[in-house]
Amino acid sequence: MNQPGIPMLGDPAAVAAGADELASMASTLLRLAATLDAIANDNITEGESVDAIRERTESAATKARSVEPRYAETAAALHEFAISLGNAQRDLAAAEAAYWGASDDVERMAEREWEIQREIDILDRADPVRVELERDLAILQSNLAYERTALGSSMAAINSAW
Repeated sequence: MNQPGIPMLGDPAAVAAGADELASMASTLLRLAATLDAIANDNITEGESVDAIRERTESAATKARSVEPRYAETAAALHEFAISLGNAQRDLAAAEAAYWGASDDVERMAEREWEIQREIDILDRADPVRVELERDLAILQSNLAYERTALGSSMAAINSAW
């Protein structure tokens, strides 16, 4: 169970920027592979040394193409994570605001409940003020139960955001 007020660390913009860099690297790798393919397929020059260079160039192009998906997939995953992190941080902030509001209400109402109960205890049973205070107390207790439920719901939302 998480406590309200503990920040959810991470910067969605920084994560997205890192993802953009990886996506750019993936694109660069594909362009590099295409350039290497063009060099390898250049039939203008011939010879054994040129053939050896072609083979190495084709191999490099194949390797560049083979690692590109790692960068592209990682970039996509990081973009998705950045969005999820931002959503979770917003959800957490909203849940904490609800929690603190309900917490303040519960504290205020519980204090008032205690004050009313003290007033009731010192009055005679037949006193009309006591009857009115008892009615007020019942209403307050109902509202207090509602606020305690809201407090529990906001705590559940905090846990869900994590």
